[in-house]
Amino acid sequence: MSEQRRSNYINLELNAIVGLMEKYSSIIECKKTDPTTRTAKEKAWHQLRSCYNTHQGMEIQRSVSELKACWKNLKFKALKDSCSSQLIERIKRILSP
Repeated sequence: MSEQRRSNYINLELNAIVGLMEKYSSIIECKKTDPTTRTAKEKAWHQLRSCYNTHQGMEIQRSVSELKACWKNLKFKALKDSCSSQLIERIKRILSP
């Protein structure tokens, strides 16, 4: 039984993810990997998912793994691209120390 491919993220969804990451990035982007931090990261991802799925205008419910993959792709794109779109600039601000 194969899973069906989900639809691509629209700009509203991407902006919501970046906005929520501004709130949770201090936990999620922490480099520590001890059990306490790992638990805090899992909790933060689940809170982010709950906020995302209840955000106005979100028609597709996304899982934690989907949101993690999207965030990973956004980070890669922000670090790779030299364009200065508003979304990319917000991501770079989140990632800067």
